[in-house]
Amino acid sequence: MKNKHYNLINSNLQILNKSDINAMITVSKGGLGKTTLIMNAMRNNGYELGVHYLYFNSYFTPLAFYQAMVEATELKSPRILILDDVEMILKDKVILNLLKAGTWQNNGGKRLVTYSSTGPNAKIKSIDFTGKIIILLNELPKKNPSFNAMVDRSLFLELKFSNEEIFDLIENEIVARDYKGLSYEQRAKVFKFIKQHATINTDLSFRTIIKAFNNMLYAPALWQELTLESLKPVK
Repeated sequence: MKNKHYNLINSNLQILNKSDINAMITVSKGGLGKTTLIMNAMRNNGYELGVHYLYFNSYFTPLAFYQAMVEATELKSPRILILDDVEMILKDKVILNLLKAGTWQNNGGKRLVTYSSTGPNAKIKSIDFTGKIIILLNELPKKNPSFNAMVDRSLFLELKFSNEEIFDLIENEIVARDYKGLSYEQRAKVFKFIKQHATINTDLSFRTIIKAFNNMLYAPALWQELTLESLKPVK
């Protein structure tokens, strides 16, 4: 399903790949499908994983991150490195410096990224990074001037969803698809129940209905009571 949020991400992706801007940062609350949106946009633009882009959603050491940048440079254009849910690595000053070097031209128009190892076999490694970087976050790091400098040089998009928009996404992206053998009627019944009982304080996301589906599957006699508990705001 293409919606305004997909259109925003896809438009930013096209700007990223056609312009001399080298990074894109997208922020939205977790569990609302921003990873799915960016992957759909990559596919719809004809980009293949391992050919045109790499995807990582785990912790990096600085050396591992440098190596990922090397791998991205060896891809076919547009050579995109996608970093998903990586709030932890953004606290690492070395990785932030690598990110900044890889997204801002210096040295005669090149983006020279240098990694210096320590120890008895210390080496200095360097590449001209020619790729693009996409960072997907659930929230912006707080009190992080180095990352703020990254935001300043990047395309920045914060996706905000109203409850009605979240319900539309849930209905079209989750309820419409098979889930562990639940019939469409069962999935629709769970969706209707959630929509009737959610409040403005409910922390709605795709995970809300997935948990409710599992309540129906594995505790059918109590699925409504369990789902009501999950709709209460976390104190």
